[in-house]
Amino acid sequence: MASRPTVVKASKPKAKPELAILAFAFQSNGGLVLLGALLGLAAAIGLCVLIYRLGYKLDYRVFFRVMGIILVIFAAGLLGDAIQNMQQLGWLPFGMTPLWNTAHILSEDSQLGDLLHAFVGYAQEPTVLQGLLYTLYLLTVGGIFVWMTRKPPTMKSIPHGHRSTSVSSGALHNRV
Repeated sequence: MASRPTVVKASKPKAKPELAILAFAFQSNGGLVLLGALLGLAAAIGLCVLIYRLGYKLDYRVFFRVMGIILVIFAAGLLGDAIQNMQQLGWLPFGMTPLWNTAHILSEDSQLGDLLHAFVGYAQEPTVLQGLLYTLYLLTVGGIFVWMTRKPPTMKSIPHGHRSTSVSSGALHNRV
């Protein structure tokens, strides 16, 4: 008789948020659930109206730069979590010395710790490899992103001897 392969689960089991919401809905008063749904819908419509009315005043360069930086931080968290999972599975058996342990301050099992773990890769006991790759990723990819999205130089900040006058509109009008 052939034996079945062993499956190793690297992360702790978590309940799906949808199941928690559904369980709350079945245990609560139907009027409160309806009120919550209507308040959520009103908040979403209000946010849409604000974006529609004030969207033209938004500096899109700044908005997308901030969003990009947030995404780089999220990606670094995913990298840190992937390193942690691969070390727990034994796929990366090096750099496993813990840097510190903050479980007494903020446990990964708490709601805030779990939220920070999901979004920014918080680990209560990060390994040397996790810390090194997380920092290296933030410095390289974050630095490249910030450098690529910097504000382009204005004509006032370019020295006079380096300005190109061959395409300026004033040069074209002076030739006629």
